[in-house]
Amino acid sequence: MTATASDATRGDDVNPLVEIEHRVQARAKDLALDMGGPDGDAGLRALIDDEIRRWGDDFRRGLRPFDLATPDDLGQRRSTTWPATARSPRCSTTATSGRS
Repeated sequence: MTATASDATRGDDVNPLVEIEHRVQARAKDLALDMGGPDGDAGLRALIDDEIRRWGDDFRRGLRPFDLATPDDLGQRRSTTWPATARSPRCSTTATSGRS
């Protein structure tokens, strides 16, 4: 997945938590990440960390209106509070915003 200007949302109403969560869910679904397997939690954490890094990279490229204030803390918090749908076996996720 390569970030482009069309992938990044410009504007003041951007919620990075929601956008990062949706991107992680989509990638986990594409990878058929098995959350019930021995590497499920580590795989989810790697996806979260990657999307947080991507947000910062997009900001540095001018594709995001702001950077994340505490990306390390955000990644830790998101991996422990991830929605139940993302933590279920086979990671059958559904975006709540209507995006798929």
